[in-house]
Amino acid sequence: YFTGNYPTPGGTKVCCRAFVLWFEGSSARCYGVSSAASCAQTPVLVIGHGGSEHALAWKLSQSHEVGCVYVAPGNAGIASHTAHGHRNGEHDDAEGGTSVREHAAPVILVDVPLTPPHFKEVKDFCRERSIVLAVVGSQQLLHEGLSDALRAAGVPTFGPSQAAAELDDSRAFSQSFARKLGLPAADVPLSPPPSSVANGGEVAAEVSILAFSDGVNFSIVPAATQDHRRCHDEDRGPISDGMGSFAPSPLVDHEMLKQIEAEFLRPVFEGLRSEDRPFVGCLQTELLLTASGPKLLAFRTSITEPVAQAILPLLDGDIFEVLAACAGSRLQGNLLKVRSDKSVVAVVMASGGYPGPFQSGHAISGLQRALCVPGAHVFHTGTTMEEEVDEENGRRVKPLSRSFNNNVSSGGVPFSQKLVTCGGRVLTVAAIGRSLHEARERAYVAVRAISFTDAFYRHDIAAIASMTATSALRARSRAASGKPEPEEHQFTYRSAGVDSEACNAALLSFEPLMRRTAPAAGGENSPKAGSSPQDMAHEIGNGVLISSASALGTKMKVAAHMGNFGSLGVDLVALCVNDIAARGAEPLFFQDHFSTEKLDGHQAMQLVSGASDGCVEAGCRLIDAGVAELPGVFAPGGSDFVGFAVGMVAKGQLLPRRDLMVEGDVIIALPSSGLHCNGFSLVRAIIRAAGLEYSQAAPFDPTRSLGEALLPPTRIYAKAVLALARAGLLRGAAQVARGGLEHGFDTVLPPRLSAQLHADTWELPAVLRWLAGVGKVPCQELISTFNCGLGMVLVVPAAAQEQALALLAQLHEEPVVVGHLAACPAGAPRLEIEGAQGAWLMLPELGVSLPFPQVLSSLQDAWSVSRLRVMVLAGAADVTPMQALLNATKLPASASIVAAVASANPESKALALARSAGVKDIVLGGGRFHDEAGFVCEGLAGEAEAGAGGAGGAVGSAEQETAAADFSAQLDKDMEELQADLLVILDDVEPALLTQAFLQRRVGKVMFVHASLLPAFPGPSPVEAALAAGVCITGCTVSFAVPRAKGNLYGPQIAQESAQILAGDTAAALRQRIVAESEAQALPRALQLVASGAVTLRQDEDGYRVVRWAALSEDSTAARP
Repeated sequence: YFTGNYPTPGGTKVCCRAFVLWFEGSSARCYGVSSAASCAQTPVLVIGHGGSEHALAWKLSQSHEVGCVYVAPGNAGIASHTAHGHRNGEHDDAEGGTSVREHAAPVILVDVPLTPPHFKEVKDFCRERSIVLAVVGSQQLLHEGLSDALRAAGVPTFGPSQAAAELDDSRAFSQSFARKLGLPAADVPLSPPPSSVANGGEVAAEVSILAFSDGVNFSIVPAATQDHRRCHDEDRGPISDGMGSFAPSPLVDHEMLKQIEAEFLRPVFEGLRSEDRPFVGCLQTELLLTASGPKLLAFRTSITEPVAQAILPLLDGDIFEVLAACAGSRLQGNLLKVRSDKSVVAVVMASGGYPGPFQSGHAISGLQRALCVPGAHVFHTGTTMEEEVDEENGRRVKPLSRSFNNNVSSGGVPFSQKLVTCGGRVLTVAAIGRSLHEARERAYVAVRAISFTDAFYRHDIAAIASMTATSALRARSRAASGKPEPEEHQFTYRSAGVDSEACNAALLSFEPLMRRTAPAAGGENSPKAGSSPQDMAHEIGNGVLISSASALGTKMKVAAHMGNFGSLGVDLVALCVNDIAARGAEPLFFQDHFSTEKLDGHQAMQLVSGASDGCVEAGCRLIDAGVAELPGVFAPGGSDFVGFAVGMVAKGQLLPRRDLMVEGDVIIALPSSGLHCNGFSLVRAIIRAAGLEYSQAAPFDPTRSLGEALLPPTRIYAKAVLALARAGLLRGAAQVARGGLEHGFDTVLPPRLSAQLHADTWELPAVLRWLAGVGKVPCQELISTFNCGLGMVLVVPAAAQEQALALLAQLHEEPVVVGHLAACPAGAPRLEIEGAQGAWLMLPELGVSLPFPQVLSSLQDAWSVSRLRVMVLAGAADVTPMQALLNATKLPASASIVAAVASANPESKALALARSAGVKDIVLGGGRFHDEAGFVCEGLAGEAEAGAGGAGGAVGSAEQETAAADFSAQLDKDMEELQADLLVILDDVEPALLTQAFLQRRVGKVMFVHASLLPAFPGPSPVEAALAAGVCITGCTVSFAVPRAKGNLYGPQIAQESAQILAGDTAAALRQRIVAESEAQALPRALQLVASGAVTLRQDEDGYRVVRWAALSEDSTAARP
């Protein structure tokens, strides 16, 4: 059991690192050596205080030649970074890259006065500490001549002279120098001010090229960074100093680098040397890539951020050797190499208002969580310690760089101190990955783990570049045509069919009608806006009656799938009595009513039995149980279960006591048992789209079926809540039910107060974590739909916290302090949850966010490397289930991926859908199987007719055999080239078109959809046959296609789904309904079953049969053809 409870920070650091490596499957060992002796070995000094200096210090600390890295003045974040141990990039290679150092050199902050023009203190420090290399990162200090002063003192220095630095300092000199060299310039000003908005004549990508020089020779980093300077997504808003970068840029290849070297870099270095301004350092050339070639934007004479954070993790080799060679005028050959199998994405987190006015002093949380993300690094730009900020004006009052202390310590920042913001750009989060897509996902996982007030960042860094080539081409095509890129589908309650906003509006509209019935309007107990209309109070003598009514809703559907209704009665009782107890009232009695389309006595008995169990637990009576059979009101199999409860409380004990609530009151939560009863419409939509069955093992809990994992009953909190109320410890309580956690406090808190919760104080249930990942459910949607793991929230005085916790523990509850009450300004939200994105949607063990499940799959999901590649064979029909299949296989839970869609018809609707989704489309035989009349080979049509009706029929003429063989051979060739594991044939293609030999080679690997409920209406026209027969129900069947044997074409069935035939249906209308209602559900589900191995095809002496993995014996679920 790993606790992390070790006596020293170094021990904790090493053990944490070892645990992460072990969890990721790495066998690398971890060491934690930081001693005074190490400081005496090749000390290096980095001078500056920004994020680029942080990145340089981090990279230098990985060098085998460096004993320690001093940073002057640095920033508090660099010290915190060192103290918390994320220094050597151990995550970068956890997935199997090149090896890294077993330990890194310590990074030590020093307070050295940086006083121009002589910089005596810095020179003294370098002499006393025997600094072998000084790296000047601050452009301001370069301008003031620090590099010149250090070189004059004999200190090897990486950084251009004051004269060479003028290339960045002076706009006039930069423009004149560029014109003199004839450099092509962009139609925007060089070095535009951050607050300006450049409106140049050309709009294209901005890239940065880095070149290291020793004054004579230079070497180019063989990868460009692509930069995002606009503040807002889609390159909108004011220009900043940089909001994100990524490397390598796919727009700059080797040939373009050669062009840039010849047209820009070589002339610049030679021109500076000819003017007696030899450049020793790193020249960052910012270019605009246009249709007419690269154009100059600006020169930077030091590495800026976020370019530094994007390129330095990508460098392969010892950065110290490169910088020392430049400083010693001995740069030879090409020492600069990049890791060709890696990409880096860097995202800047800024203060609200940047690049304009902004506020400082906001606490930063989640840094350690972000550093758990594999390959992620957090570089600090505008951070300081809490005590170093003047709380009155938010300004820094104790600079790090104004005093020199010979007693240098590498202890870093104590864990108890808090980092706060003190700049416009606060942090740069960079992540390295095996692809640009993976790096981007990791970077944003880490970004979302971090939070501070008014934080903002761009959400589209590397968004287009990380797409596949096909997707990127499609996006650029859409951009050129003015068509928007379709958004990635995210499941929401509204998309599942529940409009919460409309429901809330309806409830508010009922308020005047409710008030009209109150005998004394305006009293404490009269209904108010935002209160639950089911939760009513009525005074009788010295007591108050409290009532609550509720319905069970969509959870009934899941129970019906499982055939288990026993716990639903407990759910219904809990929904009612929990509301009553939250008002301080004791439940008196409960009654229920079950309505159904067709009464099932056993089902009704299970429901009422559960209600009886719930009443016993709540301490109230079940006084009535009603039943109604309502054919025509409910759809077949439909039902609902409603309940009503009444409780009583003395007038003086009615809750909530809003008048007593004050800032600082503690919020205690009682955990839920799971989803309870809310959000099941969304749950069912996600499961349906994922093609999962309720009977299969839950992906998040393999010890139970998915249905069982969703059905734990709602907890009854009545006794615990009433015990607190009677002890005088409770000021308010609320059940977290309708409206999710977001609206849990609506009826409890006065308008002057809000609830401030801390998401890392409790665990989001595994089922919600999984749903969020599979359905890409936004965090805010979780909060507004589900209980998020909290079933009841309680407001108690801060002074009574321990007493309340002890009392709840005696009642066998597991209370958790989750937050407190705070002042609520007018118009502010009533609930704020700090760190929800990071704490909830991230796997704590790996630091991976589930809303970006591709990252998760690349680390731990076996399906990421074993997903079955599927080819879909489609016909010419305009109505097709292709989109539903594409959507389902894009979900992370899918065990398959559509590798290609093939058709003999070049105009196939399925091919068009594939192209729009970025999936490979194949026209079989280049179109030779199709002309305006259909298949060129009439023999194919004849073969299809011969195979109809489930009979193999005669083989037919030699011409027919040749046509079928030709078609099957072409399909087989395309599948082999694609390495497709499975073939899915849609209902507008006859499986009889495939030869016996083809099907024999791919037994169990070919499945098809037929537009009827087989064995009814086999053959080529099942829709027309169903209409002609006058039946009222049809549907679809997904079966295996097997070699014809004993006159049977259709193999064992995998899944079926019904569709209703309506009066007046035409063949076209009915087929459209079958595709939309039946095939769109059955086909993804069947594909998931086959691809995941849950359903397999077996052959014995009797023929073929389906075997389901959940079966206890083969014969128990065998379906024979």
